[in-house]
Amino acid sequence: MYCSIPLFDRKLSVDVSWRKDGQTKTLDPTADERKIMLPFKQASAEFHLLNVSFRDSGIYYCSISVFGRKTFNGNGTKLIVHVPPTPLKITRLDSPFLALLCTTAGFFPGQFELVWYKNFSEITSGISIRKILNEEGLFQVSSELSLPERGSVYTCQVSHVALGVPANISYTVPNHAGRFHTINIFRLILGIVVMVLGTAFIVDHLKVLVLVTLQPHLYNDNQITAVYTINVFTMVTI
Repeated sequence: MYCSIPLFDRKLSVDVSWRKDGQTKTLDPTADERKIMLPFKQASAEFHLLNVSFRDSGIYYCSISVFGRKTFNGNGTKLIVHVPPTPLKITRLDSPFLALLCTTAGFFPGQFELVWYKNFSEITSGISIRKILNEEGLFQVSSELSLPERGSVYTCQVSHVALGVPANISYTVPNHAGRFHTINIFRLILGIVVMVLGTAFIVDHLKVLVLVTLQPHLYNDNQITAVYTINVFTMVTI
């Protein structure tokens, strides 16, 4: 960044300071090694900022003082540091319904455009988009696509000023997902059946124990064994 004054008397003692918009204090190069300020020479001064990050974005002003009195304020130089939203990521969600979730990396500035495609045709419904400010101060976007069709190719495309061309990522929804879903349902039903039969066996077992405990003189060991066998046979038959 440059700060210059035309038609300036080179014999005068000149001091140049720099300030970022929104801050009251002038920039101190001794507190940050990334900031390099070249002295006023040939009617101009320079400010170099190394290893910039998105937090350095803003408007920078120069001020010129002659013999300790401020005589000139610059018009300001706008610095914008772009951080791209890449890499993108697509995650498959299976509960409660099948959906696809596209997420971006942290980016800056916050303007963006996100589009979903199905087999290279733009999708205009069933889409939700959420933008947040993460802990690093960068913007981050997640977009959910509801009820995608199996066997189709879905593409999430993001446009941003930091990208020369839009970034995109694709995901193919497999056809065989329904088979695994059916197997899981069968396992659930089988588990319920086993639980019911097990509960019935325990109940019948307790009934026999109650009878033997209350009237032990009516049963011998062989009769008790026979009662257990009859109850188990009856439960399995049902």
